[in-house]
Amino acid sequence: MASSCVVIAVYRPGSAPITAAFLAELADILDSLATSADPIVLASDVNIRLERTSDSHTVEFSELLNGYGLAQHVSGATQNAGGTLDVVCTRDDLPAPAVDIIDIGLSDNRLLRWSSSLLQPTPIYVTSVHRYWRSFDPDVFRTDLLASTLCDVQSHNDLDSVVLALLYDFTITGLLDRQVPARSVTCRRRPSSLWFDDECRMAKRNVRRLERAARREGPLASSSSSAATAWRAQRRAYFEV
Repeated sequence: MASSCVVIAVYRPGSAPITAAFLAELADILDSLATSADPIVLASDVNIRLERTSDSHTVEFSELLNGYGLAQHVSGATQNAGGTLDVVCTRDDLPAPAVDIIDIGLSDNRLLRWSSSLLQPTPIYVTSVHRYWRSFDPDVFRTDLLASTLCDVQSHNDLDSVVLALLYDFTITGLLDRQVPARSVTCRRRPSSLWFDDECRMAKRNVRRLERAARREGPLASSSSSAATAWRAQRRAYFEV
């Protein structure tokens, strides 16, 4: 089945310092696309010396990619002066593209060329029944239940267990339908990476919680904000899960 894809084009000026704000903004973009069913391609001139694998900026950038299940496919110098400064990233559970690095002679930066497969499985839709429980009022339900036939002991003394079970089901369902009607909801089932377990979900929720607190105090790149420091520490812990 043919599909579209999502291409994220990012440019970070080489003359500007590498800041936590850049990585935070990139994480926001990747987070918003984490559940997208379409293939994702991150094509970026990040101006980070990725061939220096022990460099702190390279480590942090690589951890960010790993945290969102992305693999980087450029190997080799992407600039005439040397250095891997550009990336082509796709999800690590999809076929890896072969990236060609081409010197076309028009710039000190080199051209990256690759082919991406846009095939994906046929989408699966699941229908389930939900009730809007936030609208449920237990006091109203209790009053209606006490006034129902189910609570009138004299009316079902002679009923057997099968009929009583049916009466119970009919009464409770009717009272719930009056307050919180059942609705059918059809959703597209999203593929989920096998490694993204409950521990990962909890760690991600903690990162987002601390990020909201840090944003209320000021810029995420702030070195004086205790909330921003806590957020960065939790984000590093999340990437290591």
